[in-house]
Amino acid sequence: MALGKEDYAQRVGPSMRVAARCGNMYTGSLYGGLSSLVSTVEPQNLRGKRISMYAYGSGCASSFFTLRVKGDTSVIREKLDLINRLESIKVVPCQDFVDALAVCTRL
Repeated sequence: MALGKEDYAQRVGPSMRVAARCGNMYTGSLYGGLSSLVSTVEPQNLRGKRISMYAYGSGCASSFFTLRVKGDTSVIREKLDLINRLESIKVVPCQDFVDALAVCTRL
């Protein structure tokens, strides 16, 4: 693990911002990772690169495909405003969620 730690941080780390903040979103995790990558890697460093996308389908099916970044990702990055959105998420105790569910069941 020590040998691959730096390589992992460079190659995979930029795609993990959403997962680190929101946890597993199942199907949405694949595209959350793509959003994280576009939001954290400078557009000039993405242009012309291939991005591998792999979605593990709980053992029943999976998908693997690649994307090639052909243009400038600046507009996507700006419109997503992902880093600011992630930082603005209010973290609350789990009990708040449980309490909210109880209110919903009473409606």
